[in-house]
Amino acid sequence: MSALELALLSVGVSMDVFAISLGLGIPMRRRAYREACASGLYFGAAQTLLPWLGFLLARGFAAWIGAFDHWIGFSLLSLLGGKLILEAARGARADRRGRRGDAAASPPEKAARERALS
Repeated sequence: MSALELALLSVGVSMDVFAISLGLGIPMRRRAYREACASGLYFGAAQTLLPWLGFLLARGFAAWIGAFDHWIGFSLLSLLGGKLILEAARGARADRRGRRGDAAASPPEKAARERALS
């Protein structure tokens, strides 16, 4: 991995954590520095340790899983794509029947749903 790739990956990971931090901090009614520091430490530790854990696991499983890893990726992406297509079809059917969809949802409901799905 080149230095540029590593820098781009770092920026991407930091943006993810930044978005989560904003989502946690915006609804706070009072300044809770202790909770903010604790959540920052938890997210920082996770973002530091999990890539290393993934690297070590990948090194250990590389020889064992190398023969069929592409099929695992294909299966996971197919399941995800199928689920998205099914949800889109169900949403279109619900809209035709006049059921309440995302467009009619109130802003707090939309925000809660988006938080749960991210």
